[in-house]
Amino acid sequence: MKIARLFPVFSAAFAAIYAPALYYNWPVFTYQPATMEWNLGAVTKQGPPMFWYGILVTCFVGACGVAALAALVPQRVAQRVWPGLTWLVPVAALVFIAYILRPYYLN
Repeated sequence: MKIARLFPVFSAAFAAIYAPALYYNWPVFTYQPATMEWNLGAVTKQGPPMFWYGILVTCFVGACGVAALAALVPQRVAQRVWPGLTWLVPVAALVFIAYILRPYYLN
């Protein structure tokens, strides 16, 4: 598969991984601004922690893995996949994120 065809796969995989990583809180690391510490995993010590940086790394590593697997797919098999998945997967992830964040904008 050509490298340019892996960018949409990476983008869709990033969005698909971001939604559950945000919901289930799967950061690789956590930054504690009150103590200026970096910790592995989802750790809460003093003050509000910043999980978002670790969640982005989780999504990046996962999307790189999915793109690497997609690079191994033969070209004739890849041509059978519906190109609309490039849009469908991120839109579904956004709908899921809007659903899990509904308490913030409904109260």
